[in-house]
Amino acid sequence: MVQTNGDDAEPSQATPHPTGTPVDDHNDPKSNTPSVSTVPNTTPHQPDQPSKKALKKAAKGAAKAQAKAEKALTATTETLAATQLKEKKPKRKEGANYNIGLQDTDRGVVTRFPPEPSGYLHIGHAKAVFLNDYFAHEKYPGTLLCRFDDTNPEKEKEEFTQAIVEDLALMGIKPDRVSFTSSYFTELYEACVTLIKNGKAYADDTPKDRLSEQRKNRQASRHRDETVENNLARFEEMKRGSEDGRRWSIRAKINFDSRNGALRDPIIYRCNIKDPHARTGTAWKMYPTYDFACPVIDSLEGVTHALRTTEYRDRNPQYQWFLDALKLRKVHIWDFARMNFVRTLLSKRKL
Repeated sequence: MVQTNGDDAEPSQATPHPTGTPVDDHNDPKSNTPSVSTVPNTTPHQPDQPSKKALKKAAKGAAKAQAKAEKALTATTETLAATQLKEKKPKRKEGANYNIGLQDTDRGVVTRFPPEPSGYLHIGHAKAVFLNDYFAHEKYPGTLLCRFDDTNPEKEKEEFTQAIVEDLALMGIKPDRVSFTSSYFTELYEACVTLIKNGKAYADDTPKDRLSEQRKNRQASRHRDETVENNLARFEEMKRGSEDGRRWSIRAKINFDSRNGALRDPIIYRCNIKDPHARTGTAWKMYPTYDFACPVIDSLEGVTHALRTTEYRDRNPQYQWFLDALKLRKVHIWDFARMNFVRTLLSKRKL
């Protein structure tokens, strides 16, 4: 009999029967005929194999279904492409539009990025430098300047200067020239002397709180009409950093009664003797303000288009006033919108 005790059992002496049912290998002693085993057939049932005709029919059906699916896919793709072509419109630029149409570009384009090295760059700086780089290197074959506005040694550090240089490189910005406002301290000093001599600037020792109140109420300083000689003498005391000189500042004599607060005789020079400058050390005891230095150096360095955020719009007339008062080359000013985010801080003064 066939043994059924598992795969490891020794093979039996049974031989297969044509019907598939195993029989004993020895004869019945009485009948001399093979006896059929009573053990049930344990061979798994094999399903009937499909005929060649059926296989051929199934293959034909599968091929037809595949062809139908491919045809539907092709039709869908063509329809989508046709729809996109039909609805294609001029590409709309999201956010700020760089193409603001600069004037007088036939004379050349020179833009500048003037960061103050008193902090790290933020996303607002990134927008400004990309905009200046676009007009200088993409829209026109121009020049991009990077000028560090290092006029306030109290807040500025060499660490920030190096960080700005590295960040510009990471953004792929390659200025054609790099300069420092401090390299023009002599020229700025001479420009201030010129304003004083022409009666367009004066020395003032009004305390800070009182000065703010006077400007707010459109009141003139008691020193506004001092003589040129007195103003020059006080400016020289400021330059020496003397005790008397440290209490004075120099104000531009524009219009104390203007509706534009930026024109109400802004301060253009102030003293600082306690903080050595990162580049000039203690050579200077007084420093120009950004509002005074920026238009002067823009003109001297050949800037053709000064791109400024709209927060400077009230100061644009002041910028032009300095150029006119000093008879310097004109610079076109173009405003662009600053970036505002909610629930976050971007100003380096608050970070």
